[in-house]
Amino acid sequence: MARPYDRTRDNSLRGRIDALRGVSLGKKLINQSRSALRTAYQEWHDTKAVFYSDAARDINEASAPVTALIENDPRSTKSLYRRRQIEKKLSRVKKPAVPSWSGDAVVPGSLIVFKAPPYDFDFVDNNNGGSSSAIARTGDMTAFCNTFGSGSQTRSGATGMGVYFQPLHRRSLVRFSPFVTYSYAWYIRSSGRQAISRGMLGLQLHSWDLSGRNFRRELDVQIPLWQDRTTGFDTDGDAADSLIIPPAQSRYFFLSEARLYAHWVYAWVMVYADEGVS
Repeated sequence: MARPYDRTRDNSLRGRIDALRGVSLGKKLINQSRSALRTAYQEWHDTKAVFYSDAARDINEASAPVTALIENDPRSTKSLYRRRQIEKKLSRVKKPAVPSWSGDAVVPGSLIVFKAPPYDFDFVDNNNGGSSSAIARTGDMTAFCNTFGSGSQTRSGATGMGVYFQPLHRRSLVRFSPFVTYSYAWYIRSSGRQAISRGMLGLQLHSWDLSGRNFRRELDVQIPLWQDRTTGFDTDGDAADSLIIPPAQSRYFFLSEARLYAHWVYAWVMVYADEGVS
């Protein structure tokens, strides 16, 4: 009978990394973890969509007399159309500068593991025309959505990268520090009504017992990047390149070798527009 693999006995670099990270998650657990992240994203989208729609209804009813005058004036409609064509070319996001990683590594004399691409799994989801992507092999992920006077519609996009982990000891204090570089750009302009945009990064931690049961979402940390609204004929926007998730967002966990874990870093963006551009 074959002896069970003892991951504490292999002292090679690869063995040390495997020992620190544990047994890879199977396809079933990865899909369950993706599903949990998708559920959280969908709840976020649905809650905001209802709130934005209700607020827009009240604002639009209050401003209806003024809006009607503008919409029925040929000079106004021509000017607004010209601005929309210009604004479709704005706010292009630049890909962030990515540190050069030679691969996974263990820092000598410590229990620090750097996990570089390829990552273990990825996640993508969109609502009402969002356009997001994620490639675990390269570590690239993009959350994107836009709308041009979509008629009271909320659009959103979500993307994420994940890694698995199983503690080596019965009870371990583990620090999860996502060294993530990112860029963002957003732009909103109202044309008589309202436009809304928001974006954020986040961390989630999922776990199972060793039999793959008793799923738990252990943590969900959201890091807002922007949130803004314009009404009337206001305009706003911002962009930044090659930022890093701050070290203050590192998280410490007491984890058990009796459970399997999946760590996620994700990005969600959302836009809403009545008769504007977001």
